[in-house]
Amino acid sequence: MKRHEFFLRIMVCLCALAFSAVTVRVQAQGGIDTSKWYHIIAKHSSKCLDLRYANRLDGERLIQYTCHSGDNQKFQFETASDGYYRIVVGHSRKCVDQLLANYNDGGLIGQYSCHSGQNQQWLPSYANGYYELFVRHSGKNMDVQNASYYDAAQLIQWYQNGGDNQLFSLEEVDPPCTGHGGDGDADSYCADVDCDDNDPYTYPGAPIYCESGVDRNCNSWDDYDECYSYCCY
Repeated sequence: MKRHEFFLRIMVCLCALAFSAVTVRVQAQGGIDTSKWYHIIAKHSSKCLDLRYANRLDGERLIQYTCHSGDNQKFQFETASDGYYRIVVGHSRKCVDQLLANYNDGGLIGQYSCHSGQNQQWLPSYANGYYELFVRHSGKNMDVQNASYYDAAQLIQWYQNGGDNQLFSLEEVDPPCTGHGGDGDADSYCADVDCDDNDPYTYPGAPIYCESGVDRNCNSWDDYDECYSYCCY
């Protein structure tokens, strides 16, 4: 074999090894417990992942914010398949979602009603106390945009680059509604604001059912009366 051919083969092998080292996805070994709730904390800023404004609507964005005890900063990992998890948000019970399931760097991350799509499946790769979180459909990392240190910086997907703004630690926290009477019907409204904590279809702002004969939206009016204008407007 000619000398230049030998060196060429060596370079090809080294390049292949380098590429595989960047793209390998390692199943989490950090001890994630699917029964627990966590703060997810960005390494570079020490801020917590946060659902903006504690909004419950589909499409609301995931940001970083100074850590606090609000349920919009509490997350639970739910097993999907092949080492992937859905990440459930404490206040809304919606799932962390790469919005619109696109493949582009900069694609926004937020919350959406939970489903089986791969844009809601996240693979935690653990090393030295921190996780990278890869979204399944694109293989990209969860990333704090521009490595910002500011409150309200957006979470996006970005190619794997080893930056501290792509590394996150988990800190166990109390379950949602702790100190507010719990949430007996798991509708994401704490007992102290839910007018019937035994009925998951009854909560503040719930859709009403005209013939139900109950107050499903917790506004102190029977749904029948509300539908047929027998109450005061």
